[in-house]
Amino acid sequence: MNQTWAGEQHPAPRSSKSQNQSFMNMNSRQFNHRRHGTNIPRFNGISKRINPWSGFLTAGRRHSNQEIPITTDLTPLRGTRLVVVCDDDNLRLYSRNRALRFSYRKTLERLQIVANVVMPLAVVMADAGDTRRQVYFQNRGWRVLVILRETTLTCSGPVVKSNADFDIVFEVGHLVSAGQFDTLLLATGDGDLAVAIGRGVRRKRPDLRLFTLSVAGSASARLRNRPDLYDGHIVAGRDLSRSWSGEEELH
Repeated sequence: MNQTWAGEQHPAPRSSKSQNQSFMNMNSRQFNHRRHGTNIPRFNGISKRINPWSGFLTAGRRHSNQEIPITTDLTPLRGTRLVVVCDDDNLRLYSRNRALRFSYRKTLERLQIVANVVMPLAVVMADAGDTRRQVYFQNRGWRVLVILRETTLTCSGPVVKSNADFDIVFEVGHLVSAGQFDTLLLATGDGDLAVAIGRGVRRKRPDLRLFTLSVAGSASARLRNRPDLYDGHIVAGRDLSRSWSGEEELH
């Protein structure tokens, strides 16, 4: 039988007439502020160019000083039927903070050497009408899923929504359920994303081998401490990148 413990009962104190009047006056003032819009920021309709990377800048500076290996150890992927899913925003951000540019061409070439079958998918964010990043991947042999950035209006003004995590989870679930691959390589250092995917895969495909690929120093401690979910973590070496000149490569 369900029981609820109410604790020791005390009689409710009586409110004086002056207290009630004060409370009503306070509520009235708050209502008038809301009604007249006092202190509520308003969007004036002026178009602003919002930096889509602004939400990542603080997190990106937190990278550790982990040494970047010269070569990437891909031996755990040898002879596999491999599906690769890349979190492009994460790889680009943390490569930039190590003064590097992650090379998708070199990465796919290396994977095709060690694995028997490779199905590469990159999930990228882009502004509406901007196809340069999509063309970049297609010219390098990658399948690409483009998620458009959206600007939403909030009480604090326009906010850019730039997050593809749920889309990545959905795509991984779809690819894994097909049963055509025996190994998943998830290219991200995002611990929340990787742990969520790892849990789902272990529930539905416990036979699947799981690995992550991340930029040196970007892998979350939460991700590294889950050997129950992942078979290993691969650190991208300098052979999968090149120096970053300070300009974005979009095509």
